[in-house]
Amino acid sequence: MSYEKSTRGSRSKKTWVQILQSNMNKQDMKTIQDLLDLSTSKIPSTVPEFMTIYTIKDDKWEKESELSSVQAIFSQIHFHCREFKEGETITDMFDLSEGIYNYSSKVSESYDDMIVVTKKWHETFRGQYLTSEGEKNSKDDIINDCKKKFESWINDEIKRVSQFCDECERLNSIFKKFSQIIKDDWETGLKPIIHIIEKKFQKSSKSRKNYPKQLQLTINDLAKSVSDSSLVLQPISEKWKTFSTDLENIKATLEKIGEPRCLLPTRKIHLESIKNKWKGLNKLSLELYSLLYYFVVEKE
Repeated sequence: MSYEKSTRGSRSKKTWVQILQSNMNKQDMKTIQDLLDLSTSKIPSTVPEFMTIYTIKDDKWEKESELSSVQAIFSQIHFHCREFKEGETITDMFDLSEGIYNYSSKVSESYDDMIVVTKKWHETFRGQYLTSEGEKNSKDDIINDCKKKFESWINDEIKRVSQFCDECERLNSIFKKFSQIIKDDWETGLKPIIHIIEKKFQKSSKSRKNYPKQLQLTINDLAKSVSDSSLVLQPISEKWKTFSTDLENIKATLEKIGEPRCLLPTRKIHLESIKNKWKGLNKLSLELYSLLYYFVVEKE
């Protein structure tokens, strides 16, 4: 799905969106970026690679069972992050939030037009509409014209919002799943094995020597990266869920006023309500856009 873009063209200049960004936004996205880079390019994902990089001989591999546990969680995190990175989910989230921001920035005029059409339709139906000088259309002609304009607009709007909803829900599902996976990788994977290794080190100084220095450093780096990322991903996931829910609410209301049995005064009220909801989405989409900006644009 393509979206209207207006702000990505000039990446070398300091744009308004960079001013909106806080240092926290940049740090949050850098935390995720560092995890993806570390896990997909700097840690071994297979047993042979693991043994080669950390100079582990077969006898040590057999004696130190924790080594296989470390390798297994390395491989698991590598796979999860590679799958997420290759899916370009964050780039798609950035594009969608930008598209919705651009659309919601100009949609008020469209809703105002339909409010006028609906009011004219209702007043004509009740015999209250005063034709302007030179207007020769009959009451039925005016009603049919209003009906045609509204039906064409509502069908296009429902289609557009449905596309936004489908893409938003797809990305919400992927991001939420990844957020939970990273949390589990930390809490039930890496954290327990680190605890086991540290406990073993306390018992014997010789045990510490069985773990190559480079492996210890990698474990420490990965532990910090996974732990920090699990904390960063959760609030982003929750904000994106709000984004998805707000879009679904707009879609549901549009479908409601698109039904033939919906009363004209009710349509007018709902059109005003949806227009205000778009204002809220405009603010939220800008927050998400500026948050994701570092990951997608500034890192290039």
